[in-house]
Amino acid sequence: MRFGDINTFGVDLELDENHGGAWLYGKLCYWINGSQVGDFDLGTSLRDAYFQMKWLVHDRGNRDGGLLCTLPNHDVFFQLDSFLYDSEQDVKHQGIETPESPARFEVKIPIDVFDDWKIYLIQCGNVATILYKNINRGDLASFVMPGDLFDSVIRESYAYLQSLYEKECGQELCRS
Repeated sequence: MRFGDINTFGVDLELDENHGGAWLYGKLCYWINGSQVGDFDLGTSLRDAYFQMKWLVHDRGNRDGGLLCTLPNHDVFFQLDSFLYDSEQDVKHQGIETPESPARFEVKIPIDVFDDWKIYLIQCGNVATILYKNINRGDLASFVMPGDLFDSVIRESYAYLQSLYEKECGQELCRS
């Protein structure tokens, strides 16, 4: 099932025929500006994706880039990546203070199909810029979209996964 549009931002989800009940084995990827992001063919537990997506839904509308909006895309990507993953606490960030909760800008779902990707999103006014990079290829790409598009598509795909999970749990005691 596809949510959104592959030419802007979309999420593809496919439940395997033998999906393991509440494990919801299947496939998932993003589409950004016509490019597939994530290893759809690898397959994953869509249940795990569902559990992790709640944080993306939680951060809805809370990705204002502030001073990051004044930087070139390459610098924004570097800044966010270093805020989140640089072990040096005293790294200079071109005069940009560490934003409150910098993890809210990271929009990849932390599951195996996205292991080779880094994906960040900042909102600047009425538009959002998604920055994405396959860490094995080293090519940074970006795409500007309406400010609420990512959140809308993620919320819709999250609701779909929630319904699948609840259906599979039935009378079982499932934890979310």
